[in-house]
Amino acid sequence: GLGSVLMQKLRELLPVRQVCDLSLPEEPVRTLEAFCKTPDLRCLVCGGDGTVTWVLNEIDAMNMAPEPGVGIAPTGTGNDLARSLGWGGSFKLSEVSTYLEWLVDDTKTHRVTLDQWRTAFVYDREDVNIWRRSFSDESDFPLCRMEEWTDIRDVKPELPAIRYDARPEDKVAFIAHFQNYFSIGLDAHIALKFHHLRESKKCTCVFANGCGKAVYAYYGASATFNICRLPPLLAQRLDVYKLCKGLAGKDAIWDTVPIGSRVRELVAININSYAGSGVDLWRKPGTDFGAQAPSDKNLELVSVKNGFHQGMLMAGMASATKVAQEPGFWTHVRQPVPMQIDGEAFEAPIPCDVLMDLNKQVPMFLGPKPFRTGFYTSQTVPGSTIGGWP
Repeated sequence: GLGSVLMQKLRELLPVRQVCDLSLPEEPVRTLEAFCKTPDLRCLVCGGDGTVTWVLNEIDAMNMAPEPGVGIAPTGTGNDLARSLGWGGSFKLSEVSTYLEWLVDDTKTHRVTLDQWRTAFVYDREDVNIWRRSFSDESDFPLCRMEEWTDIRDVKPELPAIRYDARPEDKVAFIAHFQNYFSIGLDAHIALKFHHLRESKKCTCVFANGCGKAVYAYYGASATFNICRLPPLLAQRLDVYKLCKGLAGKDAIWDTVPIGSRVRELVAININSYAGSGVDLWRKPGTDFGAQAPSDKNLELVSVKNGFHQGMLMAGMASATKVAQEPGFWTHVRQPVPMQIDGEAFEAPIPCDVLMDLNKQVPMFLGPKPFRTGFYTSQTVPGSTIGGWP
């Protein structure tokens, strides 16, 4: 497959010890530890959005100071972050040397900051225990790769008091991070079907031969035209609140966000590329909202009505509905609904609370393929036409 060929090519271009094989259980920690004291360390992550998030989380867990800047070779299915940063939405093996040269050339590349968001999924402990026991293998538990907090008091001050009349020890939180978007409803429903097919041993050859994007497009088209299999209306299953600007912790004030009675999808988005197709959900600012920026410490919340609306979005013939632009959101999910975080989808059969707030800002590098330069400021980046981020 592409992974083994790419590894071979990288080992031809770089010393072997500088090439990290992410399929090994000890990676990427071992390689990061080996180079953690290297001045001006730079990493080229070869993978999709999920791989980039994984590597950024490992860097965060190691408390590296300063943190290495990260560039991306887009070898995944969606590649939204790579596209938004100017690294492109697809990958050719012949380009890997260009990416490496660009990353280390200060006359061409440019370091920017990117908001990274924390998502806390808070459940009743007993509900989680019952759900977890339904899986014979712990690795099949949908939240197994998230960080588990058995003491939620670090999360609790950010949440509305009305939800926490129960004792903290009766709750458990699972923590994940994202740079691109978090969504609930229709697109997570599509992504979940795609995930189940990808995990099926019968379909391994389909994805090994690079047909993942075609399969995802098929599921998206099916949702557009098959109204009988759409996920339920979100207003029937959840409530959304926004964190008022300038307030946090015990002083946090939350206001209800009206989402509309016919909405089947909500997306909290941080960048200008969505669903692996380069769709800009926010587009131009309106009279009630400002422009989107990836380092302004705000999330943009948009809604999609149905599969037809989703299809029109993908075709560039419609716009998502702007709902809110705030430094944090809280969602109380009363009934099961599909969710996804940077393309990783799951569905919990139990109620939960979902908190989104800023985790930190991470250093990234802009790539050689400008993408919607209006998303950036007018600052010129040496060697390219890309504008720099604030």
